Amino acid sequence: MFLLLKKQGEEAVLLNSNNRQYTKKQETLASWIRELGFGCILEKEFPPYFVDIFVPGTGDWKLNLAIEIDGPWHISKVKDNKREIYLKDTYGINFIRFSDIDIIKSNKENILELLKSIIVLKYQSESNNE
Repeated sequence: MFLLLKKQGEEAVLLNSNNRQYTKKQETLASWIRELGFGCILEKEFPPYFVDIFVPGTGDWKLNLAIEIDGPWHISKVKDNKREIYLKDTYGINFIRFSDIDIIKSNKENILELLKSIIVLKYQSESNNE
């Protein structure tokens, strides 16, 4: 269930069941991920951080993939790198980033193709390590 919380600039901010805010862009990308047959969690907490979208995987497909949507307010690459290293080392999470422009322009096909190739590469890598 989604509740409209307030507007930030031109973008509606939604509230998830944990009272965490997320945007329509996050929900759009999450719906595309679900079309690939994967579940995902919006604003997933990995203390002390949150990630925009977390794709745990399903069955044998253990993805541990965090997807971040970077908007115009997103300027600190140093903080991003520190956070990504911490989450990778602590939780085994891999990251991918999209610009909010990619979501706004609905580059759905390109984004889904990229996600599919990441999933296949990760699966092949894990299969080779077994």
